[in-house]
Amino acid sequence: MAVVWPDIEALLISAAKPLFAARTEPYAAGVHVSNKMPTLPNGTPIRKDRMVIIRDDSGNQLDVVRDLVRVGVQFWGPTREDAKDLAELGRALFNSMAGTGPIKKIKCTLRPVFVEDAQPFFYATFELIVKGRNL
Repeated sequence: MAVVWPDIEALLISAAKPLFAARTEPYAAGVHVSNKMPTLPNGTPIRKDRMVIIRDDSGNQLDVVRDLVRVGVQFWGPTREDAKDLAELGRALFNSMAGTGPIKKIKCTLRPVFVEDAQPFFYATFELIVKGRNL
């Protein structure tokens, strides 16, 4: 059996964008959800006040059709409080994604922790079980 695996970053970004956009909390307003920082037309990275940056951190194949996937997520805010609130909201939203397409299970494995930087952000990790599809 030949199996094709989903693009995890694209899958999570497409699932997360409408979830964040539907939120009315001020700390979630206009959040940039992507796998990279936004850039200027010349390619220079810029920071927005609110960002959720998703990175596929690999994982391992469980069996013929399932992968155990690890992802790291950064939750950026204009203040430490906003970043923390966005991270806790993000934790809840990501944990609710089980059953979305090929995502069979998801859980937060490292709760959001503060990372000192020029702009405040919190970092969290999640593990997913995703199902591939037949080629």
